[in-house]
Amino acid sequence: MPFICLLVLALIDFGKAVNYWLDANHLANEGARLAAVLGDQPAPGGNLQQWIQQQAETNELKNGTGSVSSPAQVCVSFPDGREIGKPVTVTVTAPYKWIPFIGGTLDISGSSTMRLEQLPTYADGCS
Repeated sequence: MPFICLLVLALIDFGKAVNYWLDANHLANEGARLAAVLGDQPAPGGNLQQWIQQQAETNELKNGTGSVSSPAQVCVSFPDGREIGKPVTVTVTAPYKWIPFIGGTLDISGSSTMRLEQLPTYADGCS
């Protein structure tokens, strides 16, 4: 019986981890699209990275509570320069505590790259 309970708990925790991974990929996709078309317009609410982070579907990714030990980190980078037609990459990463009473942390990460459609005036980097 204890083995079955542990197995059920592990399956539930795995489902949560997959949900957070899907959310991280969704945030990266939406963030890359916004970064590609934003240009000289101000980011909604100021900082682009913080705005992307606050669009997470769960409070755990937004605030770093529960199974996620710290808020999701959003990084925006320009690997080939800040020119129209060059790529912009958005990466969303969050540490996930796998089955809390057993221990272990898994980094959940989502990334997306799109082509710049306007010259960016927002800052790259992580938040």
